[in-house]
Order: sequence, then structure tokens, then C-alpha cells
Amino acid sequence: MILSFSEEAGAPKVTGEWAAEETARTTFRRWIGLYGSGTATIRVEVEDDDGSTVIVDTWPAST
Repeated sequence: MILSFSEEAGAPKVTGEWAAEETARTTFRRWIGLYGSGTATIRVEVEDDDGSTVIVDTWPAST
């Protein structure tokens, strides 16, 4: 799973990768606590078997 944090939509400033989904989701919640009150966009992505990226969660949810 890939987790990215950005001040601008579509332009990751911080990115992390984890094999375990639980680790990525725990970090996702932590990043919301740290950065969620500003203009940040935080995403959780997974890479499909064909190499395409699928966004599975975002903050804020409407992004």
C-alpha cells in the first residue's frame, strides 16, 4: 500500500510504502491527526496486478 501526503492535490510531498495494509491505515489515521486540519490531501493507494494505481481512501473524503 502506498500512502501520500500533499499540500497540493496530485503532488505528493511525502510518500511511504508498506506491505501490510494495517500499517498503512494506522499511518493514514496518524497523518490525519497531524495534518488533517489544514489544506493537506492524504491518500491510501494500492497497485493492481496490471500496474495501475487505485485510490482506496482519502482525506478529506471528497478529494
